[in-house]
Amino acid sequence: MVLHKILKIVALIAGIIGLVFLGWSIYEGSETLTNSADAQANIINPYMYLAYIIFALTVILVLIYSIKNLFTGNVAKTFLSIGAFVAILIIGYLVAGDSVPDMPNRDEPVTATTAHWVSAGLTVFYILGVFAIGTMITAGIKKLIK
Repeated sequence: MVLHKILKIVALIAGIIGLVFLGWSIYEGSETLTNSADAQANIINPYMYLAYIIFALTVILVLIYSIKNLFTGNVAKTFLSIGAFVAILIIGYLVAGDSVPDMPNRDEPVTATTAHWVSAGLTVFYILGVFAIGTMITAGIKKLIK
């Protein structure tokens, strides 16, 4: 419970800092931020560093609690879920196409490998999206039946 209060306070402080940077960037105006490198360095860079710090803290906390709960819960179910995810990744990679799009405005061309990995990522995203939507619909139907 104490950790929950600490995290709420940290989130509140990060939100206030973010609001200050947002207000500062709105006050300066988009034209100043677009044309002035100094304004970009003074306003946008701290905003980005705040985002990086929050992202890093989030990833660290997720990893800590995931590893902690991995060994306290049902390990077989966890490994089954990881195996299912890996199977979806493999299916997405095998099904993905590798057609290279024509992008004349790029300095360097898109390779077939890059196109294949992008297609694989999109395929995995679509598979997981369909699975998530199906799970929500199934849960909603089960809830209506009760």
